Amino acid sequence: NRLFDDKVAISSEFSFDGGNEGDKWYIRIRGYWISKCPDIMPILNWAESFGDTELTLGDVQQQQFQQGWMTELNPERLGHVVWGFLKNCLKGEARTLFQAEAELNGWDGWRGVVMHIRRGRHVRLATLRKQVRNPPAIKRLEDVTLGITKYENLLRDFEAAGGPPPDDMEKKHCLL
Repeated sequence: NRLFDDKVAISSEFSFDGGNEGDKWYIRIRGYWISKCPDIMPILNWAESFGDTELTLGDVQQQQFQQGWMTELNPERLGHVVWGFLKNCLKGEARTLFQAEAELNGWDGWRGVVMHIRRGRHVRLATLRKQVRNPPAIKRLEDVTLGITKYENLLRDFEAAGGPPPDDMEKKHCLL
């Protein structure tokens, strides 16, 4: 059986070129994988924790025994599936970075792409912080609901990028 659908990987919604919107792509891909295989979550967390350090298949095998990852799938084989999915959904700069990683080592490929996304996070976070503190004015009464919804989506993006959620009073001041 196919764990992750190749049609999903090649769809435009799941493609990533290494530019903006990396945080959104990260959340979308991670959510898709976890929905199809919840056992992948601790392995993804572990792979992401490596930072700039290369992750080898030997590291995966050693960690599997130490952590006792509870999965019906072999983590090494699951890494192959992750590698195939990433190979199909990454484009441009992100694909170039991914191709520098070892073939079939999806965990290291994932780690590398996540590190690339996180390097640009500070710039994105500053941009989002400015938008959160100075949202576009809502000029008409009938646009209030849509304006608040847009602001809530902006807050969600800000928090996904690592920004601290503002308290209720700060939200009110920003919207006023």
